[in-house]
Amino acid sequence: MESSAVVFCSFNKKTRAEIVSFFEEIFKTARLPYAILDSQDYKTPDEKAKEAIEKHPIAIMIFTKKEASNPSESDWVKKELGRAAQAGKIIGAFVEDTIEKID
Repeated sequence: MESSAVVFCSFNKKTRAEIVSFFEEIFKTARLPYAILDSQDYKTPDEKAKEAIEKHPIAIMIFTKKEASNPSESDWVKKELGRAAQAGKIIGAFVEDTIEKID
């Protein structure tokens, strides 16, 4: 399977644009195919997210501080993170503000 990544971002549209463009530049520079998804982009997020995780070996999760400190605040983030982990995907998890990597 060719390397490719999917980015999950739960920020509102205005806030997420700058953050998502950061990852887009990285992927473009590396010539790595990618997809950007968020829970507001589609009517059936569960199926779309499942399909994206199956298709891409790398999953990038971008959390708000609230979600990072309490993942149960967001069923969407928790579900997609769990789905990617269960599928054995490479996961990069980041938190807003400084975009710090979390373990």
